[in-house]
Amino acid sequence: MTVSYTQKVSECRGFGSFWRLLFRWRGSIYKLVWPDTLVYCFLYFICSMVYRFALNEYQRRIFEHLSLYCDYFRNLIPISFVLGFYVSVVVDRWWEQYLSIPWPDDFALLCAAYIRGKDGTPRAIRATVLRYVNLTCLLTFTNISPKVLKKFPTYREIIRAGYVTPNEVRVLQQQERVTSAALSTLPLMWSCQLMESARTSGYVRNDYGLNLLLSELTSLRSKAGMLVRWTDISVPLVYTQVVTMAVYSFFFFSVLGRQFLDPAQNYTNRTIDFFVPIFTLLQFFFYMGWLKVAESLVNPFGEDDDDFDLDLILERHLKMSYLLGDVTPSEDPLNLGDLCWDKVITEVYERSANDLGHLASRENLKHRPTRNYCQGGQEFSDFKSGLGQDNLTYDLGRGDLGYDLGRGDLGSSECSRSGISDLNRQESCSVPWKIETRATEQRVRDNDPALPSPGAKRVGSSEGTVRRGTVGRGTVG
Repeated sequence: MTVSYTQKVSECRGFGSFWRLLFRWRGSIYKLVWPDTLVYCFLYFICSMVYRFALNEYQRRIFEHLSLYCDYFRNLIPISFVLGFYVSVVVDRWWEQYLSIPWPDDFALLCAAYIRGKDGTPRAIRATVLRYVNLTCLLTFTNISPKVLKKFPTYREIIRAGYVTPNEVRVLQQQERVTSAALSTLPLMWSCQLMESARTSGYVRNDYGLNLLLSELTSLRSKAGMLVRWTDISVPLVYTQVVTMAVYSFFFFSVLGRQFLDPAQNYTNRTIDFFVPIFTLLQFFFYMGWLKVAESLVNPFGEDDDDFDLDLILERHLKMSYLLGDVTPSEDPLNLGDLCWDKVITEVYERSANDLGHLASRENLKHRPTRNYCQGGQEFSDFKSGLGQDNLTYDLGRGDLGYDLGRGDLGSSECSRSGISDLNRQESCSVPWKIETRATEQRVRDNDPALPSPGAKRVGSSEGTVRRGTVGRGTVG
């Protein structure tokens, strides 16, 4: 994971706060440069020892001219321009890759807002679509990160971690035999179909909420696809080769060109004889460190100190998804009064309390699920509240009259109604789940006498009665 040090430099006093960062090892320049520095020092001191003790006077003159020649022409290499521009491109690319990582937080909040209900089917729908989103993140990360691939090399580890069911794995494996395209975003297609069917069956509050949910799913798909494209399309290889050759050739010739020569020969800028090339080592340290920064950031999904730890990000995504999207009654702040309202805004508190009481006193719509066809009736067995309850109650708020939802299915029309046995037999089915629900009509009139009775006349209607509406399969009677 990227080394964080901002808390260590929160205050700037005296001579500054960056000095304390110079003595850190993890993610430091010392850790990246020390192997190259040792090799460079070894070659430099070998040449220096040969010049000083192994050559005669004539051979020393030849070595001195060769050193002056290398020192002059190595300065013609535009190392500062080439290396600086390359590092700038790599750093910008590194940050854009981080921004392309999909984060399911917004989608989890939208699920909690528009798929209302704390137990039963609504809760199971939220958990399933959030699991599909996290499955997409996992499949995407395994394609770009060797570290994540080591943790999840096969579908068996993914099943054991709870991201996918065996039936869904069979669907994925079937699609792998059909197409060569990446299947990392296929679970998002399942989520879109599940959202659409949930809206048809009345579990999504309105069309605006469905639009927001689908828009967020497409945004997650775009980010996941962009992340893969960042990995497939790299910085042009020729530019990387030019930078590498420029840096290493510059310091290769400096092994001879930066040697300390005999001061008695009065060469220009060679009037002092030092054994240790202090400024040459600093130059090597800075330029080589610059190159190592580019090498470590060009692919931030590996195992370097400054790489993105996608393994921890994946674990964080799963925890945050269920924290934001799976609301239980004990976590609902609306059940608790705000102790500050009666002290600061008394009138607002009283009016809000009356509104909450009015909503709580309304008769709720009761939905009765008929049968669950997935995983032998255990599709949502991972959740504390299953689908086997006789009555599932939801408060849909004021103004909901209730409709006969008919037989709506949370699945694709390609899947058979006869259950999971038919689903396993169908080779072309690409959706691994199926639920059928039936809800009965019940009008809400408590605390709202303005609602018309079944025998009331409708204004402007020639029939004289209010007709019952049915919603299901897209028809209204």
